[in-house]
Amino acid sequence: MSWLQITTEALYLMQGGSNKYLEKVDLETGSETEKRLDFPLAWFQEGDDIPRSAIVSFENLPSEPDPYIPIRVTQPPPNRVDIQERFTIEGLTDVSNAGKAVIIEVSGFKVSSQPVDDLGHWQVQFVFTQAGEKSLTLIIGRDRATFNILVNNPRRFPLSGSVGYLGRNRDTDIRAVKQRLNDLGYTWVTATPSIDTGTLNAIRLFQAIINQHYQIRGAGVDGRVDPNGLTHRWLEAKNAPRWQLMPIDNTGLFNYERQIQTTDNHDYGTSWMADTLLAAGQDYQRTYLDAHPQAAQIVINDVSIPYGGDTPDHATHETGMSCDILLPRTSGGYLLPTWQDSRYDRDAMRAILKSIRRQPLTSRILFNDPELIQEGLCLRASGHDNHAHFEIRPPGRID
Repeated sequence: MSWLQITTEALYLMQGGSNKYLEKVDLETGSETEKRLDFPLAWFQEGDDIPRSAIVSFENLPSEPDPYIPIRVTQPPPNRVDIQERFTIEGLTDVSNAGKAVIIEVSGFKVSSQPVDDLGHWQVQFVFTQAGEKSLTLIIGRDRATFNILVNNPRRFPLSGSVGYLGRNRDTDIRAVKQRLNDLGYTWVTATPSIDTGTLNAIRLFQAIINQHYQIRGAGVDGRVDPNGLTHRWLEAKNAPRWQLMPIDNTGLFNYERQIQTTDNHDYGTSWMADTLLAAGQDYQRTYLDAHPQAAQIVINDVSIPYGGDTPDHATHETGMSCDILLPRTSGGYLLPTWQDSRYDRDAMRAILKSIRRQPLTSRILFNDPELIQEGLCLRASGHDNHAHFEIRPPGRID
């Protein structure tokens, strides 16, 4: 229930259960003993949240309270999605909402998602199962944010000729390929009827992903979409790889790259990697963290840079199909020089690697702990004493 607070400067409409204000009205300048206040009638309309009390200290009026932070969206949903296309929305809210569920409301139906974390971060994922113009509302406590989203049937587009490097490149075909790439998150592709460097790079990145390459080169990476060829069929697939930000956190999961190492930019990857990380985190929570609540979460570090491609920090990590995991400490933290450090939590790392290996797209894990190598959980590789590196493969295509 909201309430009122007054200071020598303003009248505040306070958020129920907190010391933060939703709105304020400044007192007009007057004498030292009197100031004029025009009451905002909108605060007193009929409803369930009418302010019913005020706190006033006549001797020592309180200083200005902190403002309440309503829902702030840092990653909005796409304007258009396909049926069965999973998408992520994330953002911040006031820390007083920590622990509250994030409610998703669509067409009168409500679904609870992951709760707000202790820092006010929240993240939800959603999939539409019917086409049409949809309104999706997020609800956290008394706050709401609504998005209008056009839901399409899975996109299919015929091509009269090849598009890209040394292709026939007819205008209508170019526009169709570019639109599909843009819808899948390769948003640097410009909506023009011409082939440019950005378009060629996006096609090659897409081809490297579907051909299970971890660098943008190799078999099948020619920068051209041929009618009814492999690249064309994958572009039309229901489970085509989207390019997106990696999850900031979730059950059993913490993204060091996005929350701590914010000056770095290895935050992007495929939807296949994002889904693998989320599923691994949930598995790790269920199989280990529930019984060992003081242990570290799975801590994500580098995936890929915003447009994919070469990064000076890694030999691979070019296609959003590789991810680094930081080492857990016995104290529940992370960041260690090597696995030989006495603070290294081998039991937690064993459980982390098992959860990652249980995911159907995981192809291999590189990490140099000899005991875990002996157990068949990982492979030795130069430069992998202070982190684990894992890679995924494409799923079967769903037409």
